[in-house]
Amino acid sequence: MEYRLLGRSGFKVPALTLGTGTFAGRGEFFSAWGSTDVKEATRLIDICLEAGLTMFDSADIYSGGGAEEVLGGAIKGRRDKVLISTKCTFRAGDGANDVGSSRFHQLKAVDGSLKRLGTDHIDLLQLHGYDAMTPPEEVLSTLDSLIQAGKLRYIGVSNFSGWHVMKALAVSDRYGFARYVAHQVYYSLIGREYEWELMPLAVDQGVGAVVWSPLGWGRLTGKIRRGQPLPKESRLHVTGEMGPQVENDYLYKVVDALDEVAKETGKSVPQIALNWLLQRPSVSTVVIGARNEEQLRANLGAVGWALTPEQVAKLDAASEKPKIYPYWHQVQFADRNPFPGVSMFPALFVSHGAPTLPFDDVPARDFLRGLGERLGRPRAILIASAHWDTDMPAVNSVAANGTIHDFHGFPQPLYDIRYPAPGDAALAGQVAALTGARPDTARGLDHGAWVPLMLMYPDADIPVVQLSVQGAKGAAHHIALGRKLAALRQDDVLVMGSGGFVHNLRRIAAPGTPEPEWSQEFAGWMHGRLLAGDEAALADYRARAPQAAAAQPTEEHFLPLFFAYGAGGAKAERLHSSATFGSLRMDSYSFS
Repeated sequence: MEYRLLGRSGFKVPALTLGTGTFAGRGEFFSAWGSTDVKEATRLIDICLEAGLTMFDSADIYSGGGAEEVLGGAIKGRRDKVLISTKCTFRAGDGANDVGSSRFHQLKAVDGSLKRLGTDHIDLLQLHGYDAMTPPEEVLSTLDSLIQAGKLRYIGVSNFSGWHVMKALAVSDRYGFARYVAHQVYYSLIGREYEWELMPLAVDQGVGAVVWSPLGWGRLTGKIRRGQPLPKESRLHVTGEMGPQVENDYLYKVVDALDEVAKETGKSVPQIALNWLLQRPSVSTVVIGARNEEQLRANLGAVGWALTPEQVAKLDAASEKPKIYPYWHQVQFADRNPFPGVSMFPALFVSHGAPTLPFDDVPARDFLRGLGERLGRPRAILIASAHWDTDMPAVNSVAANGTIHDFHGFPQPLYDIRYPAPGDAALAGQVAALTGARPDTARGLDHGAWVPLMLMYPDADIPVVQLSVQGAKGAAHHIALGRKLAALRQDDVLVMGSGGFVHNLRRIAAPGTPEPEWSQEFAGWMHGRLLAGDEAALADYRARAPQAAAAQPTEEHFLPLFFAYGAGGAKAERLHSSATFGSLRMDSYSFS
């Protein structure tokens, strides 16, 4: 199970959370979802813990508190192994103050949930809806006091508008109260309105999405298709009119695309719909439901693999709907106001050449100097450099990057260079969660990173995170590594690989020496395979490419190319081509 940071906090949550709306099953509405008792819930939680799913989401109104009671019974004796998320705000009694987010109701609701859950603290409390009657200062000071008292660990909201969230965050910042780090939202392939306002806010303010009803209110189970009646066991018979409405033609169009991807992947429709969500910007965890063990195990199959960029694009296209105002107008200004769901940047491979490149009067230097302006400014940069080679992936996680001068015998001005770009611990945490990379809290940027970056972004004011390569693991490993991080591009992160397109230091020659034929032969073959998107040939380039051993005596300088290919996609564009010192080929590519 992958673990992700919850918004801009240090708290990690599993990519999947089990919702408890099916627990207890009291009343017509909740009984349509399920009626899991303590014994059955205990078994479901056993399966979750075996799979690494440790977070369980409930609410004080689910089955009139019955869901929390069943959850409390099922986790008895193992509270230290689970994370509990619950919600309050909606009416929970007949009294005038048994509703809302007032200090009176919050204190009563939290104590009630703690009692029903059989615990002394809640890991994540979310306000279930926006209470316009209670001043935000009262709401947040109460939540902050509950954190100080040890009853809550983190706080969030659910079903808020963008201005609701932003106003609350402003109050927290003004008075020093704890900030919301989670927003439990409705989001699915057939309900993408979250992307228009709330997702950009989440990315900007560090509020992690906790996704509810990820299968579109039960419509993306794979059992609802064109020309077929609603299945007898579907809860939509009871709850269909109570949730989001979806036009049938639109639903069937999305299901058709899901069926196509299912044939390509061998995965089920629900697994694909869940995996699509896990690749979206700002998503910290997706709340799944299960009436029984079979459904739970099927939903757990949504993790441990990833849709390809092409498959994501196919689902994006099928589920796209016209935006309402002002969002349809804002997309016309995407170069300065991009939606985070649309990648602003391709993945890049750049050849960084010798450490002296910033001083050398060569075409590659001039190309890199103009590349940053051509691309625009990303929120952050993730760069895999040939000069950090480890057995297993590692990622630097620092507040401020040092400048590593990992070379000898060069003029002193080269050692005086500093590229003091800030780090990004949150991004490093995402990389670690997505890849299993080991965080390194001491390493700075080597010259494979700072040489191209100081030319592209000389102000050194963009956060940079560096990832290692695994020189012994080959091209296919690095393509897969890049694919695990492809979704970061949708979060305004520039993903780069830095190495050398041809890199044979034993055959370097004086400046101005013509490029040898063997180098041209290798580069020509690689260029053709990249343009063709021939992944099988690329992954086997050591055996298939002419002059591969001469062009890349060791692989570490070529592996960042495959990392960028995996992160970006099969559409390749050569941005630059030149050679220096005879056998240093300086080609750069973009992938999208």
